Amino acid sequence: MDAEAHGKGKEGLLLLQAEKDRLENALLHLRRSNTELKEALKEGPDSDFEEAIRENEAVMCDMSKKIEDLRIAIEAGLSESPTPVSVEQPASTEQAPSRDDAESGQWL
Repeated sequence: MDAEAHGKGKEGLLLLQAEKDRLENALLHLRRSNTELKEALKEGPDSDFEEAIRENEAVMCDMSKKIEDLRIAIEAGLSESPTPVSVEQPASTEQAPSRDDAESGQWL
């Protein structure tokens, strides 16, 4: 991997990590919100609070899955080898055209 490609790979990992951090922060706030809503429900039923808790739980489930996907992607990116893997081309059994063949119009 050349320096430019390595830099772009590192930049991509930083973006993935930033998104993971953002989602983890949002998840923390949703958990805190649900805790406060549940405490408020101890004072008496409230259908709006109950609905908000259910919605938050669905969003938290989705966020947790995204966070896990990002964690896996980040780990995969970190474990990639910084050296390129070369793939050798099989040797051709055909003979390349000669200059004489090209000049005579045989290889148009």
